[in-house]
Amino acid sequence: LNASVSGAIRWFAMTAQLTAEITLLPPGESPRKGALRGEWFGCPVEVAGAMYDARLFLQTRDLALGSTGVVEMSFLCPELVLHKLAVGSEFKLWERGEIGHGRVVRIHGAL
Repeated sequence: LNASVSGAIRWFAMTAQLTAEITLLPPGESPRKGALRGEWFGCPVEVAGAMYDARLFLQTRDLALGSTGVVEMSFLCPELVLHKLAVGSEFKLWERGEIGHGRVVRIHGAL
């Protein structure tokens, strides 16, 4: 398979790798202008000073700026980041700047 097809297959087969409690920055402190909406939201996540591409599974509920929620998460390259995380690990959510932060509450199974 070529890289783009392989990446697409990996994306469609993606399952949650961890559960996290996230808090979005309030309006005026975030570069975002509105809530997270839809089934999932993709953004860079800063872990231990490095950025990793992640998907937050919202399951069709909105998460308003300034609010806190529990979401399932997956990283596009879990082999690069999961070993850096444990229950209680903190991270930052980015989109044109920091939009929120989170804390790992559960890690699901092995890679």
